[in-house]
Amino acid sequence: HINIKNPVIMALLVFIIIIIHCLIRAILMVIAYDSSSNKPEIPKVLSYVIKLLPYLILNFLIYGALTSIGLFLYIIPGILVMTCFALYEPIIIFEQRTNIKCLIESFTRVKSIFFTTFLIVIFCIICEQIPAYLFQYIGRNLGSSALFGLDQAIEIFINAITLSFVITTYISFYDEVKNQNKNKNKN
Repeated sequence: HINIKNPVIMALLVFIIIIIHCLIRAILMVIAYDSSSNKPEIPKVLSYVIKLLPYLILNFLIYGALTSIGLFLYIIPGILVMTCFALYEPIIIFEQRTNIKCLIESFTRVKSIFFTTFLIVIFCIICEQIPAYLFQYIGRNLGSSALFGLDQAIEIFINAITLSFVITTYISFYDEVKNQNKNKNKN
């Protein structure tokens, strides 16, 4: 357990975690979205993501604040906020809309298919949280020192798999919404 009493260090630590979170999710999204069969060129992907990172961080902070307020009110308003802004990351990354209007664009695209988006968000929350809680429970109940750390290694592995699954789910959903909007515009 980490015991940090200095609020500046705590704020810096939280900000570093947000940067790492945004960076990793964006890199995975760009790699997963690439439809070529070639190996991804990590330096190009990293350069591209770093260019968009300030906008991802800014929108994540706004999204996080709105979601936190919703979760403090009760869980359902927080999930509703998550649903409204479910597509902000792909909009920034794949369409390079770098202002706060990407949150409004996400809401605009989602409002006609709100229930479907809500179910996808719930599904992704369950996919991310259930394995983590399960392995934390197992880790707390392990009494053998020979297994110490094994539960955390398994949890990290499972979290990596579920994060990849969630990201590809959001990318597939983004593609479907984008194609649906193109078809509406043609008609």
